[in-house]
Amino acid sequence: MIHTLQFYCQLSNASINLISDRFGETIQLIPLQIDDIFTACSTTIIKKYNQWRLYTIVDVVKLLQRSDIEESDLPEIESYLKRYTNFINGIWLNYHDLTLIRIDYRYDVIVKEIKEREILFKLYKKTLEQYGYKRKFNKKESDEEDIKYKTYDTSIYFNTLSTVTVAYDKVTQRKETSTNLESYEENVIRFEFRIMNSHLNNKKYKNKIEKTLKNYFKQELFLNYMKSNFEPLFYKGDYFKIFRADTIINNSSLKDKDKVLIRQFLIDVSENNLSQVKKIKNMNKNLKYNKYKFHKCIKMLNSLKINPILIPKNEACNSFIANPYKLGIEEVYVA
Repeated sequence: MIHTLQFYCQLSNASINLISDRFGETIQLIPLQIDDIFTACSTTIIKKYNQWRLYTIVDVVKLLQRSDIEESDLPEIESYLKRYTNFINGIWLNYHDLTLIRIDYRYDVIVKEIKEREILFKLYKKTLEQYGYKRKFNKKESDEEDIKYKTYDTSIYFNTLSTVTVAYDKVTQRKETSTNLESYEENVIRFEFRIMNSHLNNKKYKNKIEKTLKNYFKQELFLNYMKSNFEPLFYKGDYFKIFRADTIINNSSLKDKDKVLIRQFLIDVSENNLSQVKKIKNMNKNLKYNKYKFHKCIKMLNSLKINPILIPKNEACNSFIANPYKLGIEEVYVA
């Protein structure tokens, strides 16, 4: 459920002096001592706008030493953070002084075949270029100055100013960053939703949800965020080559004209992408797939559990790939 948390708190000049005296070190080097003890944390202490601030990033998976994080783990995480703040200076700082400014939700799905993972990310490149305020980036198309997150060929990002929806191959990401791959990260595609401080602020002022870990460490909220942000982009249908999709369509109870419609829709998406299909015009220079027809095609394909993005027929791979997004959501719901 949870992957990473980030908190901050303000520190007075008096507390900074006491912390420096206690650790016997300059304030710039104190975070190194803290993180040597609390290895799941990455601490920074800086002076910003003439005010001292402490920031900490908490790797929840590292803290608990497992990837299956549940709502029932909240007391253990809070206990760790209480020990953390007490270690720094229990007189001037306590757990309740920490304000949540970022939370990363995620679920991992194991896809054992490297080739299959590579093909999936090729298919993800054909997803919508934009959905609502979300804009898609990938390594080859994005301007380095226009994106805050480094991306790879086996990753796909949809960014807004306040959130990031991302899917990436964990094995490739570890290799690219020259970091060790943990046992629970083997063969994993990670689906991750990152909530930034501006989104948390918006929820605080509009929905009266305080920026606390307790408010966001909820399974129901996690599922709502994941479904509402991933499903419109990745859909729940499985991936097929055209002849396998044809078999399902022809054996369905759809009207003959609808069978022809969605087959042509699949071919058009395959030759272009989901965003470009919306711009195709017919001989009369009208949109081939207006808003109604586009959503009708998607709805019919969903009913048949066919993803609108086909596996290329000449791709040297199986004619069927289970949708890892669907598998991930179903596993979470079962849990």
